[in-house]
Amino acid sequence: MYKLRGKLLLIQGTIDDVVVWQHSLNYLKAAVDKGRQLDYFVYPGHAHNIGGKDRVHLYNKSTQYFDEQLWRLLGLLISKHWTNPKH
Repeated sequence: MYKLRGKLLLIQGTIDDVVVWQHSLNYLKAAVDKGRQLDYFVYPGHAHNIGGKDRVHLYNKSTQYFDEQLWRLLGLLISKHWTNPKH
């Protein structure tokens, strides 16, 4: 948590018996206390392995999140290069 930079997406099922709900809540509380922003998504009624039609939603959500963050990072790198090119 102390070295967290960039974006973080946490995903959890409400009946997950691997990632204990209280541990996630403790992490979220620590993030708030430290002023860190993160994204959190819950799948109601799912255990650790999100299945069924919601698995497609999970894959789409994860892919969209990574795409957005990678494009954002690429934009920052390009912007930095163009404003500070090394010649």
